[in-house]
Amino acid sequence: MWCWIGLRLLSGCGNAGHDSAHIPPPYTADFESRKENDRLAFLTDCIRRKIDLPGSYYKRAKIYLEKGEFEPALNDINHAIAAKDNVGEYYLLRGIVNRELNRLDNALLDAERAEALQQKSPRLYILMADILQENRKYNESARYINGVLALAPYDASVHYVQGMLQTKTGDTLRGLASIEKALELNPQFFRAYRQASSVYSKRGDFGHAQRILGTGLQYFPSNTELLVEMGRLYNDRSVPDSALIYYTKALQADKGNLEILAETAALYTKSRNYAAALRIYEDIQRQKPDYTAIHYLIGFCQEKMWRTNTAKSYYEKELEITPGYVPARNGLWRISQLENERLRNENGPDSGEEPVKTLDDSRLNVAPIAPRKIQN
Repeated sequence: MWCWIGLRLLSGCGNAGHDSAHIPPPYTADFESRKENDRLAFLTDCIRRKIDLPGSYYKRAKIYLEKGEFEPALNDINHAIAAKDNVGEYYLLRGIVNRELNRLDNALLDAERAEALQQKSPRLYILMADILQENRKYNESARYINGVLALAPYDASVHYVQGMLQTKTGDTLRGLASIEKALELNPQFFRAYRQASSVYSKRGDFGHAQRILGTGLQYFPSNTELLVEMGRLYNDRSVPDSALIYYTKALQADKGNLEILAETAALYTKSRNYAAALRIYEDIQRQKPDYTAIHYLIGFCQEKMWRTNTAKSYYEKELEITPGYVPARNGLWRISQLENERLRNENGPDSGEEPVKTLDDSRLNVAPIAPRKIQN
């Protein structure tokens, strides 16, 4: 197959040489995606045929990393290291992947192993600086960054780590500028989208946060973190319909994510769509019966749908599991108030007339009436 592709490419080159009017196709994101998929297919075929296993796994891990698919990247680089455990570049790549997965201890071990294997690339020093700033060792991190800026001024990771340092040490505006510079240099820098949108949101600058997330979703349309962040952003701005669109997309990408399910149900509850919220909470209970406060959450939806007997049983069950749980106790109190009101209405007169008031004489001290005097 690959020989046939090679012949087709050579044939294309020959035609182009004879045709002075030949214009190459314009670059598009779809074209880049197809090229990336072709590379993945080629490397997968090499792995299947056991051609340069360590190198093929390493190259495929790099592609997965660029695509933001960190677990497959980690799996591949682990295979590469298992096949050949004395290559510094392999440990460096695994350290970068572990950093993306926020496994800082593992990332640090990989960075140290890469350094021991004489790996001296700027990417190693950037990784070290990144890990140090996450561990709040800002001065040490700054020394690494200042040293590597001159070596790799166009590396997006340098500007990202510098932006993180600036943000965490109080220079938020310069920090945001550095993170956005990182995105200019590498539009597929996933963590930079997440961090920039978070900082803008904390500053109350929802417009910029929305812009950053929107751009990130162009490159990572199925990434649950970015989708949920966009949903939260709309939720904070009290635009529940738009928020639900992004939560729904996140659930389509990761159907079994209980936290996304719970946030979606909470959003339905906030919108007073208790039936939709109830369906999700019941789904969560089926998947994880001991999910925190799940009986209370189901009971609350049942109460709001006027199924008070069912709600009462769920509140009581929640109190069995978590004695003294205040929201469940409050729910039982509300239901008891409704029941008392219902009893009062049932025991009252059927007519619309005011009930006859009777005098409570238990507190009255009635003196005997003295006999009237008879006048002669």
